[in-house]
Amino acid sequence: MKARVVTNKEIKIAKEIAKQSEQDYMRRILKLVCYALHVQYGFGATRIGKLVNYCNDEMQDADENYWINLDRMLKEHIGIEFEDENYDEREARAKQLRQAKHRR
Repeated sequence: MKARVVTNKEIKIAKEIAKQSEQDYMRRILKLVCYALHVQYGFGATRIGKLVNYCNDEMQDADENYWINLDRMLKEHIGIEFEDENYDEREARAKQLRQAKHRR
């Protein structure tokens, strides 16, 4: 049985592809929100442009704590609840992946 070794270059490429896919998905969601704001509430290009700029600025420094605090703020101050994300599970999985990478 032959084992295939994945190179660092292949890992880097895979991470870049995953990041681009995530950005593409986020862009699609933002487009849908923009369209809904226009159709449902009459938002025009100026207001939607301000929204998009705000979201882009917020995303620049967003880490797991940002999302935890955003979930709490949406629930406590606005009354909007999203399905809970399991941040501990995500962090544990990321730790496993880092450890596996270092063992190679």
